[in-house]
Amino acid sequence: MSTGPASDCGNAVRHSWEELYRRILSTDLAGRLFERVAGNSRSIVLVTGCQRSGTTWMRKLLAEALPDAMAPKEQEVCAYLVAGAELPAPEARVQILQTTFANVYVESFMRLPPAIPVILMARNPFSVCRSLVYNWDSLLIEHAHRVGAIGRVALDRENDLWHAAVNIYVQSMRAGRELLARRSERTRLVLFDEIVGDVPAALHCLSGFIGQPLEPANVSTVANPEVMNKQRSLSDRFRSLIATQCVTPYDDLRRCADALGNRLEIPSP
Repeated sequence: MSTGPASDCGNAVRHSWEELYRRILSTDLAGRLFERVAGNSRSIVLVTGCQRSGTTWMRKLLAEALPDAMAPKEQEVCAYLVAGAELPAPEARVQILQTTFANVYVESFMRLPPAIPVILMARNPFSVCRSLVYNWDSLLIEHAHRVGAIGRVALDRENDLWHAAVNIYVQSMRAGRELLARRSERTRLVLFDEIVGDVPAALHCLSGFIGQPLEPANVSTVANPEVMNKQRSLSDRFRSLIATQCVTPYDDLRRCADALGNRLEIPSP
């Protein structure tokens, strides 16, 4: 195990997230996380959804495609909203704010000014749950946040990890459905699996929703095609768990968006 600067940095990041989550849970912030955004004179675009669903990828895409845009890291966004810190590059005309940490706090999104668009990212549950367990060192922190027990829970067994990932996913899908239903006109569901193959077309469709000119030619961020296939390595046991618990909430989210007309759809060529 590494004990050098990289390990120290990782520990500092995890500790910072724990402290930020404690602030949310120990105060009445959960229903008013976006108060500082509401009074901001800059153009704001929020990107949210379950962790590991393409929110970081979308944040980077928009930052490259939007002229004079800034996309701070998510922890910087959380510190800005929760702890009173300042965002980097405050002079940027547009701020792309990644807010997966808030994806279950629907009431906070409901208090946003109508002018602020929200992009809700979703991805198939097999890829997300696998990534939560194998490619994300904050699973324990997020699980503790969801159950309201920061610093007091452990995930000691592989089975515990998978059940934590599944619960995070299911909670996020249900919250996403509520957000779509209650803030229909200014929220769009974007399915990572659908848009990853045609980013320029997706950005063209998003341009009208965001109300900002997007320039796909400026985009250099791409998705690694291998990430689409990693879910094939899931064991039968955990694939069955995900299929039983997560597929229906994911399908319900998509059906809700289709019924409301607030799912981003790329026109057929």
